[in-house]
Amino acid sequence: MTHFELVPFGAGTLPVVSGSLVRTANQMQIAWHVDPRQHALVWPSEERILRRQDGLWKSTCFEIFVAASATDSSPVKPYFEINISPSGNWQCYRFDDYRQAQSVSNTFAVTQSSASHHAEHCSLSCTVEYSLPQFVTTSLDISISAILEMQPARTSRIDVAMPGSSELTYYALTHPSKQPDFHLASSRLLKLYTDEPI
Repeated sequence: MTHFELVPFGAGTLPVVSGSLVRTANQMQIAWHVDPRQHALVWPSEERILRRQDGLWKSTCFEIFVAASATDSSPVKPYFEINISPSGNWQCYRFDDYRQAQSVSNTFAVTQSSASHHAEHCSLSCTVEYSLPQFVTTSLDISISAILEMQPARTSRIDVAMPGSSELTYYALTHPSKQPDFHLASSRLLKLYTDEPI
């Protein structure tokens, strides 16, 4: 199991985001934990059926970026972006290179999702199953990120989804650019080995 703590882009007393990642033979199990720290988070209500949906990053959303390891001798540099909402809705995109030729992909699929939200703690855990693309030889480079939508100060610290919130705060393992950019290869700090035993 790999534990992580995400870094917010910005200063001040912001929510704290941490989590864990576990790999098995053909899936990843990822959990994010959020300490709101007095902020009123927009937390989309959990739906009964998981479904694919675009634009999840416009509100509270958790993301995984996956690419072939830099040591792999592939002439192309494709990578995948997986978005998961606390609602259970998700989407997976493929890019041929940095932000180029975006397309919906079936390589990764969110098959289970569970979310909870309380005044002191919010969490999202999910199972992502995958069929490894042919260009991967030994390992995958992974970045984990989060986008938290926060309402102005309220008496309630956790709010069910309310569109049009004033703030989005971006979290990642690292922020190598002057602006939040989860697509940068230099932000993929975790390595997932494909030749590990089950």
